[in-house]
Amino acid sequence: MAHVGTAMLEGATGSRMTHVPFKELPQLYTAVSTGEVDWAFGSAATVGPLHRAGKVKLLAYAGAKRLPGYENVPTVAEAGGPGGVEVGTWVAVFAPKNTPPGVIEKIQAGIGKGLAQPALRERLAGFGFQPWNATPADVASAQSSDTQRFAQVVQRARISLD
Repeated sequence: MAHVGTAMLEGATGSRMTHVPFKELPQLYTAVSTGEVDWAFGSAATVGPLHRAGKVKLLAYAGAKRLPGYENVPTVAEAGGPGGVEVGTWVAVFAPKNTPPGVIEKIQAGIGKGLAQPALRERLAGFGFQPWNATPADVASAQSSDTQRFAQVVQRARISLD
């Protein structure tokens, strides 16, 4: 998402930036913390520890509203950037396509019960995750929407898997 987020920001601002590829994201964020790279997109889970240690400054959050737990970090739009730069991700549980509906319902109910637990919600919030107890239809809709939205960015920026 670091590369896609940068491409999205480029498209929204009409600017050109130099892509500096890294093999692994931790290397990228270390490079930001040492000044080797000026900035990068990251998530609360990936850069939160560096932020808490005072090694990186969070400039803006690429979301529609401020992230709980990071209320002092403005959105991209609030920081003076373009609106609509949103690089959110989500996590879902998938099962084989022939899984019986009753099994899927049981798994979803168990996940919902877990996500309702305050201790788990607090732990997830520490990583910047907001619990999302979605139905299979909700996940399919999010997957379709994100595929279309990010495909346009990836195609425009000519991003490929190497």
